[in-house]
Amino acid sequence: MTERQLLLIRQSWSYIIFYPREAGTLYYLRLFETIPGLILRFQGDIREELHRVMNRMTLAITKFSEPAAFEAEIRDFATLHLRYNLPRVQYDRVTDSLLWLLKRGSPQYWDAETETAWQCMFQTISESVQEKT
Repeated sequence: MTERQLLLIRQSWSYIIFYPREAGTLYYLRLFETIPGLILRFQGDIREELHRVMNRMTLAITKFSEPAAFEAEIRDFATLHLRYNLPRVQYDRVTDSLLWLLKRGSPQYWDAETETAWQCMFQTISESVQEKT
């Protein structure tokens, strides 16, 4: 990924940083809508999970330019995915739900270049998670 793509990702993620609860709620509502039955796989308080996922994504974004640190975050993501037993075919829906959230949450930063940057990042994450699972 280029420095420009990383900048676009960080800028568009600012909505999540400032409104993590609202963003997480919208994300999970969208995710549950696109993957029926996923909610049944969650154990415990969904609000805590929402907070954890938003924090993990923020950490991953800040560490993306540091390969060793980013790989450690990806291993943690992979562990989370194993816990939910999410089929690999569902990964695209997870990505689509996050893109949906970002388009709505950060419209001032959203354009084709930003979307391409996010798709590149999600592809990297998805490939890494699939290698670990």
